Amino acid sequence: MKSLRHILAAGLAAVLLAVPAAAQETFTYAYGDYTAELPAEPERVFVMDSRTGLEFALLAGFPIVATDADPNAPSHLDALLGPEVVRLGGFRGQPSAETVLSHDPDLLVVGAGWWNYWTEHGEFPAGFPVPVLVVADGDADTWRDTMTGQLAAYGLAERAEAALVTYDAFVAEARPEIERILAGRPIAITDIWNGAFSLHVATFDNAIARDLGIVTVSGDAPTEYGYQAYSLEAIGPVVESAALIMALDAADPVTANPVWLRIPAVASGNVYRLDLANSWGFALNALDFGADLLAAVRALGGVAP
Repeated sequence: MKSLRHILAAGLAAVLLAVPAAAQETFTYAYGDYTAELPAEPERVFVMDSRTGLEFALLAGFPIVATDADPNAPSHLDALLGPEVVRLGGFRGQPSAETVLSHDPDLLVVGAGWWNYWTEHGEFPAGFPVPVLVVADGDADTWRDTMTGQLAAYGLAERAEAALVTYDAFVAEARPEIERILAGRPIAITDIWNGAFSLHVATFDNAIARDLGIVTVSGDAPTEYGYQAYSLEAIGPVVESAALIMALDAADPVTANPVWLRIPAVASGNVYRLDLANSWGFALNALDFGADLLAAVRALGGVAP
């Protein structure tokens, strides 16, 4: 599986690098309710988070000088950064205007969730001296439009198209194999937080599973923001039919509980790690989570990764 993932990632990177950026010096960026005067060709980009902001900056081909990637816990997005990029780690928890300015950026990129939180708490007040691109998070079935709309608003529609071509090529190749192995059997995608379960039923990763022809389980609990909450005792019957489980965190202490261990997919050893970075996002995260799903299904079918 690694070879397929690397080939696809390399192909996407090559296509994106070949797409020219916009030519104007500055322009008025507008997407949804957000507008800002931004550099059309930024030269030093500080990415303030390592999720939405980082993925968007990579898709856009921005020259990143620093980001809140954790050097001790690299993700698939971090692997796409050059060695010269400063991995700050922990910036989100302790945002610092001084740290930002020390890198002399001409553009800041940040996911809307983090930016809204910081501004509400006065971390970056109005009038901050560096232009800010606040990126709306890609979620559930809307991630394609959210990604494409924002890249197009920056004059980079070709990059969005290139990213989707690569993702769709992966889906076209992987879906028949996945459907053959699963043969209609569903899977479960769940968070595990302090012994409680949050089942993904209308989320970004759930949407990627559907693209790949996978049925995901859901129960009768109320759905909020795409998730259903269950206790340890209640989750078993809901995921009983699942051929495999993608779980975060599969190493949680609850996974040693006999109730969890009796779940058929667990008892059969068909539990695989759900990468938190892929809980929402755009084409890069979609591709990475799709590759994780394919690897898990192949293992289920006795196919070596």
